Amino acid sequence: MSENDYKRTLERERLSRKLAEKILEEKSLELFNLNQELQKANDSLERKVKLRTAELEKAKSEAEELAEAKMNFLSMISHEIRTPLGTILGYTDLLKEKIKNAENKEMLSKISYSGDILLSLINNVLEHSRLESSNERIKTKSINLKLELEKICMIFDLGANDKKLNYSFDIKIDDELMIDIDLGKLKQVLINLIGNAIKFTDEGYVKITALVENMNLEISVLDTGRGISKKDLDQIFRPFVQVDRDETFKYIGSGLGLSITKQILDLMQGEISVESREGAGSRFTILLPLKISNSEVMATNEITVLDDDFSRYKKILIVEDNNINAELLSKILSKFEIQSDIVNDGDECLELFKKNQEYDLIFMDLRMPNIDGLETTKSLREIYPDFLGKIVLLTAEPEAFIENSEFKSIFDGFIAKPYKIQDIKKI
Repeated sequence: MSENDYKRTLERERLSRKLAEKILEEKSLELFNLNQELQKANDSLERKVKLRTAELEKAKSEAEELAEAKMNFLSMISHEIRTPLGTILGYTDLLKEKIKNAENKEMLSKISYSGDILLSLINNVLEHSRLESSNERIKTKSINLKLELEKICMIFDLGANDKKLNYSFDIKIDDELMIDIDLGKLKQVLINLIGNAIKFTDEGYVKITALVENMNLEISVLDTGRGISKKDLDQIFRPFVQVDRDETFKYIGSGLGLSITKQILDLMQGEISVESREGAGSRFTILLPLKISNSEVMATNEITVLDDDFSRYKKILIVEDNNINAELLSKILSKFEIQSDIVNDGDECLELFKKNQEYDLIFMDLRMPNIDGLETTKSLREIYPDFLGKIVLLTAEPEAFIENSEFKSIFDGFIAKPYKIQDIKKI
C-alpha cells in the first residue's frame, strides 16, 4: 500500500470515528433528554396518583361519615316514631280487652294491624340502611338447629290458620345437631320468606322443608299463592320493588323484605333462588354453609323475670321519661294487680333509692335525658350491691341488648318497644 493510500485510509477511519462519536453523542443527548422527560412524567404521575389517592380517601371518609350520619338519623327517627307508636299499640291492646262490642273490637283490630305494618316498615327501612352502610356484622352463637327452626316456623301457625291455609313444616335435621350461626339473621330471613308466602297465598297451602346435606342448610318455602310472572322474577330482590303494582293496596308493604333477605344471605355467604309461575305458586330456597359448634348452647335472650305467680312482685318501679308510655306500662301492670311507681329519669331514680330500695322489679328505659338507663343501672348496681330486685331494659332498639355483652351483664332481661300485654306476660 502506498503512503498516500495509507493516509487516505487513516483519514477515512478518523472521519468515521468522529462521525460515530457525533452520532453517539447525539443519541446520548437524546437519551438523556428522554430520561429527563420520563422522570418529569413519572414525577407528575406520582403527584397525580397521590392527589387522586388523597381525593379518594377523602371521598371515602366523607361517604363513611354520611353513612354514619344517615344511620344515626334513622336510628333517632326510628326511636322517635316507635315511642308514640308503642303508646298507640299498647292502649289499643288494653282497649281490646275492655270493649265487648264486636264492631268496635274489629275497628281496634284494624288500628292494631295498621300499627304493626307501620312498625314493620320502620324496622325494614332501618335494617336496609344498616346493611347498605356495610356496618352490619355476623354475630354467631351455638344453637340447636332443629329446635330453633321449629320455634321460628311455629310463629306463623296463627296467621296461617286465620287465612284457613294448610300450613306445615318438615324439619329433617338431627335432634342433637349443634351449629354456630347468627340466629337473629336466620330468623329475619325465614320470617320474611314465610311471612310473604302466607301474605300472598289466599287458598291452598304453605309448606316449609329443611334439611342438612354436605354441611349446608337447605330450606324451602313452598306456597300455592299468586306466583310471580317471568318478567318480574329478575327484579324481586331489588329494594322498594313490589310486583303487580295494581295490587299494592291489597298487599301492603315496603318492598324491602326480599332485598333485605338477599343482603343478609350475601353477608352469611349463603344463596337464595326462586321458582315461580304466575297463578301457580312459588318456591323460595335458601342454601347456607354451616359450622359445627364446639360449645354448649348459650343462654337465649328471653331471660325469665316474671312467672305465673304475679303476686310475688308486690312493688315495681318504672323509670321512663315519656309519661304516656310510663302510664301505659303502669296500667298493664295493674291488670296483674301489681303496684307501680313512676320516675322520669335516672336522677329521680337514684334520688328515690336513697329513701326506698324495696322494689321487686325495675323497668328501665334506655334513652333518657341527663343519665341514660345504662348508666343509671350501673350506678344502682354499684351503690346498692345488696339490691335483689330484677332490672329489665325498655328499649326501641333491642339489638342494643342482644349484641352487647355489657348490657347482658347488667340487665336481667329486656322488652322491645312497642310492648304489649303479652310481652309483659312473656318476659
